[in-house]
Amino acid sequence: MLLLTSSVFVWASERCIQRRQMLWSFASMALAFILGVCFVVIQLHEWSIKTYDMTSNLYGSLYFTITGFHMLHVIVGLIILMLLLLWLALGYFDDRRYAAVTIGGLYWHFVDVVWLFVFTTFYLSPYLY
Repeated sequence: MLLLTSSVFVWASERCIQRRQMLWSFASMALAFILGVCFVVIQLHEWSIKTYDMTSNLYGSLYFTITGFHMLHVIVGLIILMLLLLWLALGYFDDRRYAAVTIGGLYWHFVDVVWLFVFTTFYLSPYLY
């Protein structure tokens, strides 16, 4: 839910730019960034309490490899969100010039959609059988 909610705030940030509400745009992007950081912290904690590791079995190997690659993409997304926050603070965007926010937002939304598949595969499907 953290990543999905953060995606909503990235979308809201872009909408606020279009409506010339720059303070709300900054606040929305900041909330998206904070939620993304919370996701990373929770994922790192979850990794630390697993009873298996990457070398335990095939499931452990797949779990840590796939969630690790996803984490890498989340961290790249957080760097993008941080740059967008900086540029918002510096006033680089206006209601006609915000393509970077759209493109950065698309990357963040993509990372969120990928998490839905990862979550379904590793957290829900083991309970289906």
